[in-house]
Amino acid sequence: MSLDRQPYVHVVHAPEDQPYVEQLTTWLTTRGVPVGPRPAPSLFGAPRPTGGLEGATAVVVVVSDSSASVEAEMLRAEALRKPVFVLVRSGTVPEALRQRPQHDVRHGGMPSPLWAREVWPSRGPVFDFGGPPTPRRAPAIDRAPAPALARNPVGHTVLDLAPAGREIFICYRRDDSAGSAGRLYDALVARFGATKVFFDTDSVDGGEDFVAATTAAVRAARVVLVVIGPRWLALGRDGRLRLSNPDDHVRREIEAAKRFDRRIIPVVVEGAPMPTPGDLPAELAWLTRINAVRLDHTRFHADVTNLLNLVGG
Repeated sequence: MSLDRQPYVHVVHAPEDQPYVEQLTTWLTTRGVPVGPRPAPSLFGAPRPTGGLEGATAVVVVVSDSSASVEAEMLRAEALRKPVFVLVRSGTVPEALRQRPQHDVRHGGMPSPLWAREVWPSRGPVFDFGGPPTPRRAPAIDRAPAPALARNPVGHTVLDLAPAGREIFICYRRDDSAGSAGRLYDALVARFGATKVFFDTDSVDGGEDFVAATTAAVRAARVVLVVIGPRWLALGRDGRLRLSNPDDHVRREIEAAKRFDRRIIPVVVEGAPMPTPGDLPAELAWLTRINAVRLDHTRFHADVTNLLNLVGG
């Protein structure tokens, strides 16, 4: 019998938040998200416990006015470099977790179903507390392979929860490079197929939470193409660089790609210059160190063929 640990999500919370967390646990498990720690089988058939925070595949942190009592555990989750998702009931998010995805539940209810997909993006098996994973009955197009084992940056074996599907994510500004991004999308689809490419206008349905959908898509992607045009560094209505706003969608997607350790390729189009470190907020200056690919309209076919080979490699 296998001794492998069963994957699960660990919830960090103050004792005062236990009633809410019990509701949250029920809500998550009905959506196929296993909340642990969960027992793993032993050689003799009896369950053996798995480590709580250390053994978790992902961590949900519930922040409230009572969170000071568990702040050390919150910081330990961050130090372990786990995927961490913050639910804010009240109070202030610890500084070390402010760059992590946050969801406001001050209204007292549950997060959106899209949030559950972001925490547990695998859509293949639905896990059941009573035994091993059982396949969900669904059309073949909706089933993804079971998560594959991978290694995180600190060398621990973890489950890669990215669903099979849209491996290439296009990050761009519509008022900067929509035409070039669309042309790039067409070339990617011609080579890899539409089901492998995430492009917001074709991949986010009406009524979906755009932030949750794009963050989940970045996490699921293998490659993130950051399209940079002449107006990529434009100022917002407040006269400040749009990228200086943490809620700017381009910045959010780039930071998510960095956080999930995805391959990032800057794609410079329409004769734009590649930004310098001084052009960007300090938090994004690292982007300028990545070798960019340029798509020139006078030699688009040759340039995009080079990029397609790079993406496919």
